[in-house]
Amino acid sequence: KAYYDGKISWIKPVSCHLYPIRVTSRKNFEALNYDRWSICKSACGYGKQQGIRVFEFVKTGLIRKYGPEFYAQLEATANYMKANDQA
Repeated sequence: KAYYDGKISWIKPVSCHLYPIRVTSRKNFEALNYDRWSICKSACGYGKQQGIRVFEFVKTGLIRKYGPEFYAQLEATANYMKANDQA
């Protein structure tokens, strides 16, 4: 936020921007996994209360790393799964 507000001149590393999503590189793909950590319990509760899914919380980080088309496909898939009671 400080970078986007012009308060600092450097942007945090993308791995931090994606947290609590952790990226694991494999031979032919990258795996994106949610890192559950007890210290984040209250933030997760608040997100659930507000109806914010983890991928929505890290939207800017996902777009920064994978681009807007990736995020649009992710969002469409998640919304489809939610509408069809699969998420």
